[in-house]
Formats: sequence, structure tokens, C-alpha cells
Amino acid sequence: MQAALGISVTASQWILNLTLMILAGIVTVGGALGDRLGRLRMFRLGLILMIAGAAITFGGGLMNAFPVVLAGRGLEGLGAALFIPASTALLLDVFPMRNAAAHRVR
Repeated sequence: MQAALGISVTASQWILNLTLMILAGIVTVGGALGDRLGRLRMFRLGLILMIAGAAITFGGGLMNAFPVVLAGRGLEGLGAALFIPASTALLLDVFPMRNAAAHRVR
């Protein structure tokens, strides 16, 4: 990847870490937006952003364009920040905690 894009080791680390940095920084905002605007809406928006980011990253890789790859990875991080808290909340809506305690083996 580094040789194909003609970038330094530091720049290649940005490609790997940018998604996680954006995810970690915005995941609480994603959870709050899910509570205010709807979990399913944020789940769908996050999923769409992740798919769009992956497509941009793929296209940037084919074009050997580092800024495009970086933008795609950033968009993937933003999508994940919306998608992950919404998916967890939706799972808790479908499988409430009180049911888990009732079915516990004693």
C-alpha cells in the first residue's frame, strides 16, 4: 500500500488510524443522535456512510490517490461512529436485559 501510493511510513499510519480516531472521537455523539433522531435512522445513515467511505477508499486505491483514500477512511470512521451505538441500542430493544436474566441457568 505504501509503495503503490508513494507515501511515507507516517502517512500510511494515518490511513490505518484515521478511522479509529474519528470513531473514538464521535461515537458518543452518534449515540446521542440515535437517542434524539431515532436509532434506526442513525443505523441506516451510518451504514450508508460506511459503504460510501469504503467505495471512496477503493476508488482512491485504484487511482493511487492518497488524499482520496484518506477521505474515504475518514468517512468510514464517521459512519462507524453512527452505526455502532445504534446497532447496540437496536439489539437491546429486540433482546431486553430483563429477558436475559430470566433465562439464566441456575
